[in-house]
Amino acid sequence: MWAVISKDMGLGYNDGELMRLMYAMYLDVLVYYYKIKSTQLVVIEKEVKEDVG
Repeated sequence: MWAVISKDMGLGYNDGELMRLMYAMYLDVLVYYYKIKSTQLVVIEKEVKEDVG
């Protein structure tokens, strides 16, 4: 399937594996930042509850 995606993006069929690798690398980065942001929001909510209560 990555070969088809690669071709649709204007690259060659042989670039499919490279596309898969790039997707996996960027997905890992996005997941990492999502987890950081989620943790920050939990901490902020906890601080707000402590300040109010």
